[in-house]
Amino acid sequence: TEDFKAVPLVEEVEPFRMVKFSGGAGAWVAIPGWRVVMQAEDPVVIIEKSDRLPTPIPGTTEEVLLIIDRNQRQWREDGYFIVDQGGNIAMQWFDEEPNILLLGRALLVLRPKKILDQELIKDLWQIEE
Repeated sequence: TEDFKAVPLVEEVEPFRMVKFSGGAGAWVAIPGWRVVMQAEDPVVIIEKSDRLPTPIPGTTEEVLLIIDRNQRQWREDGYFIVDQGGNIAMQWFDEEPNILLLGRALLVLRPKKILDQELIKDLWQIEE
């Protein structure tokens, strides 16, 4: 939870949408510019195992990215929220407004890109389907 809270606020610099931050350490990941991501005011990404989600993703356990908007801390019945559970982050859904501090709203769960045949991508004439 402390690592989550310590992620610095990012400033976007036009025209290339370059990002800057001051202080702290962090890692950056490029994700698609989907509307739900673009509308986030303070997005933070958490790497999580797919079997630890409130509804686990079927199949083999893999790492997924959870995109969280730290600015959305007001409870809404149509969303999952990130909360502190004994110093660790947990994602939960609440059927009514909880009496605990919400750290942010989960916007998106993103699985890694899968390339089914690594040899095909070496052929310049192949188009990935």
